[in-house]
Amino acid sequence: MRFSIARGDRPAARTRAWLCAVCALFVAELAVLSFLGRSARGPLVSDLIQLTLGSLCVPACLLAAHRSGSLGRYFWRLMTVTFAVWAAGQIVDTYSEFVQDRSLESVAEILFVLSTTPLGMALFLDPDNEPNQFDRIHILDFVQALLFWCAVYLYFLKAEPGPGVAFAPWKRSMFYDAVLTGAFFLRAALTNSGVVRALFGRMFCFLLLSSVADAYATYPGRSLRAGGWFDIVWMMLTAIPLTLAVTWNKAEAIHEAAEAPVRTSGIVVQQFFPLLYPGLILALSPGLAKAYPTLAAIIAPASFACFSARLIITQRRLQLSQAQLREANRQLARLSSVDGLTGVANRRIFDEALEEEWRRAARGNSALAVIMIDIDHFKALNDSLGHARGDECLIRIAAELKSQLRRAGDLVARFGGEEFVLLLPGMGAAQAADFAEVVRRGVEGLGLQRPESPGEVITASFGVAAAERDRFPDAQALLRRADWALYGAKRAGRNRVVCADDSEAAGDRMIASDTVSLL
Repeated sequence: MRFSIARGDRPAARTRAWLCAVCALFVAELAVLSFLGRSARGPLVSDLIQLTLGSLCVPACLLAAHRSGSLGRYFWRLMTVTFAVWAAGQIVDTYSEFVQDRSLESVAEILFVLSTTPLGMALFLDPDNEPNQFDRIHILDFVQALLFWCAVYLYFLKAEPGPGVAFAPWKRSMFYDAVLTGAFFLRAALTNSGVVRALFGRMFCFLLLSSVADAYATYPGRSLRAGGWFDIVWMMLTAIPLTLAVTWNKAEAIHEAAEAPVRTSGIVVQQFFPLLYPGLILALSPGLAKAYPTLAAIIAPASFACFSARLIITQRRLQLSQAQLREANRQLARLSSVDGLTGVANRRIFDEALEEEWRRAARGNSALAVIMIDIDHFKALNDSLGHARGDECLIRIAAELKSQLRRAGDLVARFGGEEFVLLLPGMGAAQAADFAEVVRRGVEGLGLQRPESPGEVITASFGVAAAERDRFPDAQALLRRADWALYGAKRAGRNRVVCADDSEAAGDRMIASDTVSLL
């Protein structure tokens, strides 16, 4: 018990350790801002602390992915890439400030923007069909997000000379942040999945706060350099996804989507989000074509080509899954209609077929025959050689019975225990008796040895009944007559064929009077 409790406390202990590390970094940042400020070393040390906090998001997201199901695993892997690229951008930015090399700022800016591309890919996640491994469709999602970012970048790069030039980067960032934040909100609001709602809802809050802070910090004319009070804001924003990853423990229900009611919003999610980026690129294309006609002619068709390819792949997979479902249903129907041991039809299928053939025979005034079969001395075989040999005997005899049927409508079924039954539409009493004799000889010809009587083979007794010209009131009466005939075959010495006479009442009286002696 002590060991199990210790194991149960490990996640909580790891969470506390992560949170303690975050608190320690906050204390260090406050100390740097208080004692170093914007002195020569202050901005560098502050940047390094922020870099450390952001880098901690990488292993935290990896651990969250390890704890998650298929969708959560892929989401947190995307977040891992996001913070890995962000950390690379932060390293370049910190180095450029340290060596006073302004040329590296553009590289850092590109890395910061690219770090949001995995977030854009996350919008395509499907809680019902997300695989546990890399999927080629993820490449299309990456290209879609990248093309959208390029279109936004080029659109706001075309600003005319004048006062608006200074606002172009800020507008570009705000537009991209607004699209991403709004898309995360819609994805969280419209989903049926609790896991998707939790992931995208929490990340929406993070993106909203980040967008507000970014809008304030990067507004033209405002200078917020490292080493100032706003570094605490960046630290708090970076701590949000780290805390989300560390505390993430929401399990994915396997049948959650299947049990949830189908809503119109679910259709919106499936159809709207794959078309989000192509639609936005199309909206930007007129303005983009004025300044960069060649690039506009490439980006827009490429985006729709990715959308089309994604649609074709998903539709093809849907068709394959539907085909697999149909095949599984066929297999299930077959298994539910077949006796598990012998491979012939089971009692339920025989009862259904008997009623159906009885109604057909009544409508067409045609014949219908039933042959009941019982393996002779089967209990002695089971008692002496065991159930394994008994099962083998049943399988061999069932195969022989099945091989004797030549017509499409004929049916052999296991009636119960060592009893089988043949259903023969359109066959009269005389013809059915002749057929039963052929089958009896086939069973005898198998040469299955009787253990209690060396030199003798296993045989079977046959009871035949046929409905001709409305002799019997219903299908069950016909079955009772065949059973009575089987009883007569066993009373007469077994290993023979006996046909039922025309009097059901007489047969019922004989069965009632002789049941005890037969047992």
